[in-house]
Amino acid sequence: MIQSLLEWAESLAMEVVFLGTFVYQNFGIQVSIAIMGISFIFSGLSLFLLPADPTPEERLRTSLREEMASGIRYFSNYFVILLYKFCGI
Repeated sequence: MIQSLLEWAESLAMEVVFLGTFVYQNFGIQVSIAIMGISFIFSGLSLFLLPADPTPEERLRTSLREEMASGIRYFSNYFVILLYKFCGI
């Protein structure tokens, strides 16, 4: 399943590169930069549609050791992340 997701993401990335090249070659750099700017603005506007983060009434005080242990537990529970990190995938 992971391999099929990686293949799908790679093919999608290649299609996006193809579209960018197509626009650049047929319409020039000005249109390419304009499209990039418009997509950046839409990306920023889409952030307003996300729900606000809940604000904790009281921050938990944790030590650096507790934070590090929590991070190690998280990564050890998700083997796929470790596989990507150590295999260079």
